[in-house]
Amino acid sequence: MSSGRILIVDPIRSGGIVPEGVKKNLIDYLDGYSTCLYCTGDLHSIRRPNIKKLVEELETFIDCSKVRLVHGAREGIFTVMFALYKEYVLKNEKAPVVVADGNAHYTSLLAAERSMLEVVLTKTTDYPEFKVVPEDFEEKIELVKKNYGKPPLLALITYPDG
Repeated sequence: MSSGRILIVDPIRSGGIVPEGVKKNLIDYLDGYSTCLYCTGDLHSIRRPNIKKLVEELETFIDCSKVRLVHGAREGIFTVMFALYKEYVLKNEKAPVVVADGNAHYTSLLAAERSMLEVVLTKTTDYPEFKVVPEDFEEKIELVKKNYGKPPLLALITYPDG
């Protein structure tokens, strides 16, 4: 870019690689307008940039019946936890507990707290590897079953990127 300006795209791919198809589709989002200016309250219906089309194409691409966008990873993990809480904990089918590895990101812990869930952390190895200890996951899950009479709502393993 000759102006010295840089556009940073945070792709969901290892190594920070932005596929060619994504680069081409980014053009729709580079004309200087704010998505917020055209929002009528439903992110999924915005046509400028054409988020509505993006959602429809994404449903086809990943072969699912419904795609819901969220405001980022933090909101996404909360959405999952709270939906599971309403579906299973309120019906008394699962314990209100998340068993998470000791590398859990603070956003996962906040999402659990917002969803009224207890977090039980498992052991990890020390620096420099911080490996998850599978046997401790098993022990913690069994402990939750013993204490609550039912399995934990969720087992959460942290992706190495956070």
